[in-house]
Amino acid sequence: MKESSPGHALALAIIGQEEVGKALLSFCIGVLEELGEAQLAQKWRRQIYEHETKLTLAIMTSFAQSLATVEMKRAMEEMPNLIAKARSSKDPIGVASRYLSKIYPSVNQQTSSEVPKTLDSAYTLQDLKERGLYVDVSEDGNISTPFGISNAEAEEQIRKLKEGRGIAEKLITLILKYPAKFRRISAQAWLNAFRQYQASSNIGNAGA
Repeated sequence: MKESSPGHALALAIIGQEEVGKALLSFCIGVLEELGEAQLAQKWRRQIYEHETKLTLAIMTSFAQSLATVEMKRAMEEMPNLIAKARSSKDPIGVASRYLSKIYPSVNQQTSSEVPKTLDSAYTLQDLKERGLYVDVSEDGNISTPFGISNAEAEEQIRKLKEGRGIAEKLITLILKYPAKFRRISAQAWLNAFRQYQASSNIGNAGA
C-alpha cells in the first residue's frame, strides 16, 4: 500500500489468509491423527496444496466464532450454574461435555449449511488474488490488471487477514490449554465438522 500498489497488497493479504487456513488445516490434521483417523488425515493433508480449501477454513473462522459466542451464551442461560458445578464436581470434564453437547448440534448444523456459501466465497477470493497479481484478458475481451484494484478492496482484505489470524490463534490456544481429555472432546467436534465438510466438497475423494 505504501508503494501505491493496492493490487499487490490485496494479493498478499489473501495469501496471508491462505496461511491462516493452512495453520488451521495442519492443526486439524493433527487432531485426526490423534483420534486414529490416519486415512482421513492423509486425504486432508493433500488439501494443503488447494487454495480454495485453505481460504474456506480461513473464512469460516469468523463465522464459527460469532456462532459459537451466540450458542455459548444461550447454553449458559440454560445452565447458569455450569462453572460452579464444574468446580465442585469430581468429573469437571463430564460437566463440560454435557455443556458442549447442548451447543454442538446447533453449531454443527448451522456451520454445515454455511460451508457451501463459504466455498463459493473462497473461489471468488482466489480470482480476486489473481487479479491483484496478473494482467489477464477475459473471454469477452476485457483486460484486468493489478492497477484496477482499489485501496478500499486491499484494505478490506488486510482487515480480514488480521481478524482471521487473531481468531485462529485464540481458537488453537484455547483448545491446547485444556487437559488431554477435554482436547479429545474438542477434537471429536472438529472431526464431525470435517466429515460434514468432506460430504459437501468431496474432500474424501481428493487424490483417490
